[in-house]
Order: sequence, then C-alpha cells, then structure tokens
Amino acid sequence: MVNLYETLGVDSGVDSSELKRVYRNRVKKIHPDRNPDDPSAEEELKRVSEAYEILSDGQKRALYDRFGDIAIRAGFDPQVLRQYEDSASWLSELTQTAKKWKSRDSSSKSRAAHRSSRSAERAREAGRSAGKPEAGGPLGEREDASTQRRQKRAGARPRPEDTDAPKFDPKAIEDLLGGDTLRDILRAASDAAAEPGSDLEAEVVLELGEALRGCEQHISVRKPGGTRSLSVRIPPGIRDGGRMRLRGQGVSGRGGTQDGDLIVKVHVRTHPWFRREGDDLHLNLPVTIPEAIHGARVNIPTPEGQVVIRIPERTQGGSKLRLRGKGARGQNGPGDLIVHIDLRLPERNLRENLVDELEPLYAPDIRSDVTL
Repeated sequence: MVNLYETLGVDSGVDSSELKRVYRNRVKKIHPDRNPDDPSAEEELKRVSEAYEILSDGQKRALYDRFGDIAIRAGFDPQVLRQYEDSASWLSELTQTAKKWKSRDSSSKSRAAHRSSRSAERAREAGRSAGKPEAGGPLGEREDASTQRRQKRAGARPRPEDTDAPKFDPKAIEDLLGGDTLRDILRAASDAAAEPGSDLEAEVVLELGEALRGCEQHISVRKPGGTRSLSVRIPPGIRDGGRMRLRGQGVSGRGGTQDGDLIVKVHVRTHPWFRREGDDLHLNLPVTIPEAIHGARVNIPTPEGQVVIRIPERTQGGSKLRLRGKGARGQNGPGDLIVHIDLRLPERNLRENLVDELEPLYAPDIRSDVTL
C-alpha cells in the first residue's frame, strides 16, 4: 500500500506551504544530476513528484485522505466508492435488523418451550386426578393432532417453533454481500469500464547551444488514429540523455480515465570546441605564441553571449582560466566555464634563423619535472 505522506516524509496534517518547502528540499537532495552514480535516483524522483502532485491538489488530497491508495489508481471513480459506502451502510442496518429478528426468534422459542412445559405439567396433573392418560401417550398425540387440524381449519398460523420451515440466517447475507466481497465487485466493475491511456515516446536531437540556452522544437507523434505535430519547449540546461514528461499528451484514456503521457528523450550533439562535465563547460581556446607571451584580451562565446577574457603575459599552453557562473544551468544554479589554453604554432613555416633564436630562451630541460 502506497503512503504518499511517508513518500514525502511529512505528516498527514501538513499545510500546503510546508509541503512545498519539504518537496523542494527533497528534490534538490535526490535529483539524478546530484546523484549520477545512483541508478535509483530517477525512480525515487518520480515517486516523490507524483506524491506531491496529488497532495498539493486540494481535491485529489481530499479523495486520497478519504479513500486511501485506491484513490490514486487509474480509473478511480469516487461515485462508485460513495455508492459502495451507501450499500455498506444499508447492509449494516439490514444485518443489525436480522440479528434482532434472530434474537426475537430465540426468545419466542424460549417462551413457547416454557408454555409447553407448563401445559404439559397441567395436563399430567389433570390426567392423574381424572384417571386419564398423560400427554405424550397415544391419546395425547391424538389430541395434539386434533388441535393442529382445528387451528388449520380456523386459519390460524402455526408458530415458527412448530414448523420445519428454514430459519432466517443473517450470517448468510453477510457472507454473500460482505464488505470485502462487495468492494472487490465494485473495483472489478470500475476497472472493466475504464482503461487509462498508455504513454508514448519521442526523441529530439539538439545542438549544444540549443540545449544550454533552451529552445522550442517541433516533433511529430504517432498516435492511434494518425500523426500529431507538437511544439515542445526545451528548458535551458537540459543534458544529453535527459527526459521530459508531457502530461496528458499520450494515448487518450477510456471511460473518463487519465490520458497517457508523452516521454521526450533528448540527444545533444558533440561540439568541436566545448564539452560538458556536470554543470561545468570546458572550452579548448586556441592562443597564438605572441598572445601567450605578451598577454591579450580575447572574445569567447558563453551560453549567455560573448564575453571578453584576459590572457595573462607568459601564459603556458594547457593553462586554465575559470569563469564563475558561465557554465550550464543546473539545480543549484549555473556551473563554471573553464578555458583551456591551446597554444598554436604558426600555420606557415618559420624561418630557420627565427627558430634558432627561440632555442636559447627555453630551460635546459623543460621535461625535468615530468614524473609518475
């Protein structure tokens, strides 16, 4: 049985503002972006989000509080359950009445047996005083039969204890229409009349810039009855392999049940200069030898547009420059942009005498610190 309050880690009496605060903190903690090595993170995030979706909706929460986990099943119809409650109330009243009848029947039997015992005693006393056979003998049996014939001719109804008719058994009705059995019947009827819509899947391919900045994409979805075109808004910062769930855009449900969802899987193409690691972006920036020696100010692209960075004097190839907050958007804000200096030689051949002039400027062994 699913307990949505336990899923979110709150009490059943929590108010909406506290529910939202707990939900947001929980999502930040369990989000797959912060737990890339946990394969269950995505499934847990799904459970928490579905629980919040129900409990944050006043009407859905009221139904869940009243009917329990059956209220979150696909095809749930509160009217059916209310009819069941009415039937259960009627059944309870009927059972109580039947028990009273049974108790009254038992009391009638006791009183009849008492009267019969007293009558028999009086008959024995009268017989002894008059010299007649006691009741129960051949003559007594004939008198009892004669009495029953007279009652029948007079239209008198025989007492229940004097007949072989089957007695009313309230337990039989309880067994036939007991709470569990009636609940199962109503559930089966509700399930048979309703079929929730199934989910559909689609894929979209983005350039890295589109994924970082967000964009709008048009996709075609094949549904029963034809193909449908949808405009999908891609949020900024989505990563390769990310999934988007579009509620109610899948196959339509039957019998008033919920429509299925559309699951959009995102693929991001490889970029020749940038790569993404978590929420950080890495850029291999080509730099000339004069720029590295004298220093320079150069323009570079970022997800938010062009910025100018300063390359310090005598910068070595492979050096890194970090630009805070210029990376990809994430759950905890944007990451950083890390610039890797890629020192480039001239594309045209250098004169031999120029190369010879550079040689004495290096240390005797520039690889002396390379160890493992």
